[in-house]
Amino acid sequence: MQKLHEDTLHGLYGDGSKHVGVIAELCNKIINHCHSIMNRYIVEDNHLTELDGFIGKMEDDYHEQEQMEQEREQ
Repeated sequence: MQKLHEDTLHGLYGDGSKHVGVIAELCNKIINHCHSIMNRYIVEDNHLTELDGFIGKMEDDYHEQEQMEQEREQ
């Protein structure tokens, strides 16, 4: 169990010599990859076409909210 704990910490925060920890760029790549798969599934699945790109709309709303928060901070 201790080894698992150490490996998890090294994976998230890096171990200084072998690799860097998880960074925002990697997280964004994973999130964007998942969104593209979900959007493709929504478009290709006959039962889900009525959602009309719901995930893409959620992403647009998120970016709009993020922009509004940044404007408030300035």
